[in-house]
Amino acid sequence: MKKLEGYQLAALIERAEYQRFGATATVCALILNNGFVVIGVSGCLNPADFDEAIGRDTAYKDAFAKLWELQGFHLKTLFAESEASDDSN
Repeated sequence: MKKLEGYQLAALIERAEYQRFGATATVCALILNNGFVVIGVSGCLNPADFDEAIGRDTAYKDAFAKLWELQGFHLKTLFAESEASDDSN
């Protein structure tokens, strides 16, 4: 695999759980198939403007972006190890 795609990341997610804190903050926990948890957050400045659906969507996108970074790092490490192994042979 030379490119990381969104559908590949989505396949890693078992479920998403949400928690609202106060009147303006939402946290999304992406629970991955292997049990690892990635957290995303969103916040709204004005409680009168808070929209739960927007808060959940924003927090999910934040967590998904973090998962993308983590998985990108992981795959790059695997590629580097594979290349180093090939070079030593």
